[in-house]
Amino acid sequence: GMAPAAVLKSFLCKKIAYVLPRSVEALRAVGVRVTGVEELSKVINDAAEEFLPPPASVNASGNELRFGTITPREPWAFAVYKPRKAPKAAGGGRLKTKL
Repeated sequence: GMAPAAVLKSFLCKKIAYVLPRSVEALRAVGVRVTGVEELSKVINDAAEEFLPPPASVNASGNELRFGTITPREPWAFAVYKPRKAPKAAGGGRLKTKL
């Protein structure tokens, strides 16, 4: 047999985990191009039914993990933003000295 990484790449596994596609068409839209995609869809659906709570049973206290997109109200206080690079000087930004 083939190694699992040769059949389904890790970046596709991450996409599947983030998107949670439930149908064969959705899996193909994510980028899955393997034979047996129907079986993969069945495994995902079975796992979702077992582990994901039904939408009607969400606890009003807010103690359960919510699934979906979250838009923050303000930037995260602990985020490390990369500073922008200063524009290069004319001539490639090299220091030219005469000896």
